[in-house]
Amino acid sequence: MPGAKRLGAVVYQLDNATFGNHIDQIIALATRSKMPTIYPWREFTAAGGLINYGSSIPDAYRQLGI
Repeated sequence: MPGAKRLGAVVYQLDNATFGNHIDQIIALATRSKMPTIYPWREFTAAGGLINYGSSIPDAYRQLGI
């Protein structure tokens, strides 16, 4: 498309269980698209994602009891 702009990066903020169950697929799509992506949880970077800005999901649940 003439004049169309490409997306330069993604900040992934859908941190619910529906998408959290598909971490590997989400990372694979971002990698295949060569799209730099920032994720909300440490589990995404542990699975091969570029960078995250949040903590660990299990750690967050442990803190609920405190």
